[in-house]
Amino acid sequence: MKSDKPDNRPIWAQQPGETSESFAAFVVYRDMGPARSLAEAQRLKGEPQKDPERATRKCGASGCMKRWSKRWNWGDRATAWDAMLEATRTTAVAVYNDARGGADCPTEDAYRDSEVAGGPLTTPAPPTDCPATFGNTDIYGGIFTP
Repeated sequence: MKSDKPDNRPIWAQQPGETSESFAAFVVYRDMGPARSLAEAQRLKGEPQKDPERATRKCGASGCMKRWSKRWNWGDRATAWDAMLEATRTTAVAVYNDARGGADCPTEDAYRDSEVAGGPLTTPAPPTDCPATFGNTDIYGGIFTP
């Protein structure tokens, strides 16, 4: 049964219907970086070039690599991989939680201490048992690129 949900996997991940053999070859190609080539990927994968005169065979003379590359859109997928790596390398994410504006709640502190000691007190109600600024924090976050 076909799902109506979109496939959310990244474009550089194994695609639905892509064989393990084809994906393994793509990973070799993808991981070569921007100067990649099908011939070099085949060499690195360890499969010798077939006789060019027998290129009519199913996988002759890099036929499989060429066919898989076209069918599974290796060029665009590898470019997306490169872009993701560059974004990861040049981007920072920061989150800062500033609790300077928040107040302590002695009732809450006493309750936590009593749990450790083995005789818990009645559970406090922060809206009535604690100062109005109890638990107040300011959270700052951002994504930074050079």
